[in-house]
Amino acid sequence: MGKNAGGSGTGKLGDSRKKTSKSLKRFLKGIKDYALRKDQSDAFNLYAEKFGIRANDIKITNNYVEYGITGLTADGRIIIELNAKFFAQRKKAVEKAIIVKYRAGESVSTKQPSKHVLTHELAHATWRSDYTGQRHIEARSDIYKLFSDWKSNRSAVKYYGALSKTHIDEFWAEVVTKALYGTPDEYTKRARSIIKKHRL
Repeated sequence: MGKNAGGSGTGKLGDSRKKTSKSLKRFLKGIKDYALRKDQSDAFNLYAEKFGIRANDIKITNNYVEYGITGLTADGRIIIELNAKFFAQRKKAVEKAIIVKYRAGESVSTKQPSKHVLTHELAHATWRSDYTGQRHIEARSDIYKLFSDWKSNRSAVKYYGALSKTHIDEFWAEVVTKALYGTPDEYTKRARSIIKKHRL
């Protein structure tokens, strides 16, 4: 949840769960609170089960990112960086910070706020508008149509938060997060269908 880093490359497809497992372990090891650590592990595993993992690496960073950021390297590798200070907190503190964003209308509400950041970044790894892999390109028209339909539905827009309106990539990450942990709607169902159709 934060502005994504740019870069050139394809955004390589293929399930990277095994490749990412070592970096995931490092990430989880850095989380001292057991409940929060378990939530992140569960979020990763559920995403892998439902959609597959496209990120090549997950890192804890002390660089400034609000909560998390997804970047694309020159050789097409997808890197998720997560804020060390944010994930050093207890689960309740993390939940409180995300719920503040929910109540302020900044982000789509879910039933599992502690899992929001990692899921959001994993969704960026699944698809972003600057990825140039063949399946990413083929999915663009469907995702842009989904975004356009959503924006034209004022009653739906207000339930997704301000972040979703800033860019199609943010809308995509939020609708996929909502598909897993929020209240299902026509847009979450279509997002799931798009991932399946294009094998993202």
